[in-house]
Amino acid sequence: KNDIALIFKNRKEPDFVEITPPDHGRIETRRIWCSTALNEHLDFPHVGKAWANEEGAKRPARARNARTLLSTFLNWCVTHPVYSEIVTSNTAQGKDVKRYLGKPVVKNDALTT
Repeated sequence: KNDIALIFKNRKEPDFVEITPPDHGRIETRRIWCSTALNEHLDFPHVGKAWANEEGAKRPARARNARTLLSTFLNWCVTHPVYSEIVTSNTAQGKDVKRYLGKPVVKNDALTT
């Protein structure tokens, strides 16, 4: 808990700020801070496979959906001027990740009348 608090202790200005108009009744402000502090922990060749293996076994449909969303986000980061310095590749697109998640299967457990 203290280690996480240290990361947020002396934050500078956010890297991204978005203020949405109150067209649905309230103003929302989103602030995003980027950090490279944890990059060294994710820079090993099998991080995507480890995640896919773990999550694919528990919740395969949700894991496939999460992989698609993550891959889309990482593709956007690679092309963005600020985030392209932090995100240099898309580990969610690896063949091994897709293989561990498997293909969707039809469920036959629905109630019929």
